[in-house]
Amino acid sequence: MTSSHEKDFKQNLGKDTKTLHDMLFHLSGQLLPGITSSRSLPLDPVERMLQLHGQHSTLLAFLKSQGAYLPHVLPEFLLEPDDYKRWIKVQTVLKGHMAELKKGDVKNSDIYSNKHLFILEDSTFEKMSKRVWTDLLLQVYKVFVLPCVSSHSVTDLSNLEGVQNMPRIKSEPLSSNIYSPYERTILTWLNKHYEKSRKTVWRDCQKGEVPPMRWIVNFDRDLLDGLVLAALLAAYCPYLIATHFVRMYTNPRTPEQFLHNCLILVSAMHTVGLAIDIKATDICDPNPVTMLFLCVYLHESLPHYLPKNTIEFTGALHATVVKQVRLKNPSSKTLMYNAVLVGRDADDFLLPRGNTVIIAPKYNGLEIAKRRTKVNICMKITYEEEKFQINIVRFKKTQHEEKCTSSSLAKVAVIMKVVNQMRQKSINVEFTSRFLRPAEAVLLLISKSVGGIHGVTLTFSLKSEVKHIEPADVLKCKSPCYELKKVILNVANPFGTDGIFRVILLESTSYLVQPEEVYQARQVKEEQTFRYFDL
Repeated sequence: MTSSHEKDFKQNLGKDTKTLHDMLFHLSGQLLPGITSSRSLPLDPVERMLQLHGQHSTLLAFLKSQGAYLPHVLPEFLLEPDDYKRWIKVQTVLKGHMAELKKGDVKNSDIYSNKHLFILEDSTFEKMSKRVWTDLLLQVYKVFVLPCVSSHSVTDLSNLEGVQNMPRIKSEPLSSNIYSPYERTILTWLNKHYEKSRKTVWRDCQKGEVPPMRWIVNFDRDLLDGLVLAALLAAYCPYLIATHFVRMYTNPRTPEQFLHNCLILVSAMHTVGLAIDIKATDICDPNPVTMLFLCVYLHESLPHYLPKNTIEFTGALHATVVKQVRLKNPSSKTLMYNAVLVGRDADDFLLPRGNTVIIAPKYNGLEIAKRRTKVNICMKITYEEEKFQINIVRFKKTQHEEKCTSSSLAKVAVIMKVVNQMRQKSINVEFTSRFLRPAEAVLLLISKSVGGIHGVTLTFSLKSEVKHIEPADVLKCKSPCYELKKVILNVANPFGTDGIFRVILLESTSYLVQPEEVYQARQVKEEQTFRYFDL
């Protein structure tokens, strides 16, 4: 980094810039001892290097106390190349003065000690720096992220006979010298859902039979064909089976077939907004650590794809029904969602107001209520469709100002009511029935980042039921008894595209008010036709 680039970087380093210490505080809730929120460093290069070395020493000591295994990582290996050279130079210069420094400055004796001094060439130090930073971040993941797996309560969907006949993966801490209890929890989760879903997902597979049972005991070889992860997604998002997973090879043998499966898997993940940066080649040519990251991410995200509520659309055939989904933001940050309709009949549903949903944050009016007798409050509200702005100006009362009146308090109450309304957002969902059979779809509200803040995915099941049939027209036909008469019936297409229509003749008017019987009668007629051809 040149001096000009370094200057620009320091100018752009605002208070919102996050550091490694901020990440650790976010993950652990603990501040590193001796490290403040201030990011200022001494201007003197040697003093800056010594301060960074001390911070890295504190960082390593903290991670080791949490269970990280970093015996090969020294604080100087975490420095930049120029600072590392300064460290070596300082150590070399002070080598002859060790005895005096230890006696005079016991506090900093470890800093100037050459007990663990390793002099590395530039190329060697670059490799070492990449290695130790990678290992450090992996250990941070191990001690702070991976233990969250056990805290999740994953719904046990069913008791599977196949899983009962399969060897169990023990969860005791000392039962494996390879995998931690959290990793074995993930493996058990993969085994359960693969065995549950494989016969359903590939029952009508276009490229093979139902895949055989397998015992999943690793994160690379057992996952590289994409079938296990596809069965996992299908357990939470069954609508992906018909659109994606039926086209997978259930017994892949060539690299092209493995890649084909993984491309379909990644496409399915993108369809439902699983925003993890992974490619198909990362799965069919797997790194076990990368695959572990993927599995932990799915373990955390997929339970949110199970619908929490069902929205029912009931009405007449060809009628448009509108329902509202009301969302509320309980946090103090703005939330943004991208609404997506997926499933078998997703085309029959519509979001007339667009796919982007923005929910204003929670506003706390307690401070105003507490001080309403001591200060005057002047508020201004601007409300324009999606924009909402509130400006609060508080000033102390003087001798020339009037006391806070009941009318001003009433204004505060009105303002707070409007603010609370802005914390809620309603989404209109329209449905137009085309068929007598019930329509099914899923509404996904996928969170988008706003200032680094994400919400959880929200899932709603959409189901329809035709309760009434309005005749498009009435055709009157008169003829003598037992005489055949031909009648011409003009049919108008109510849809915007061409289609093939099936004509069913029913001899009862009661079916017009009981559409479910029409659907059942059509199925009976189809079964009778099939029996006729079988004879």
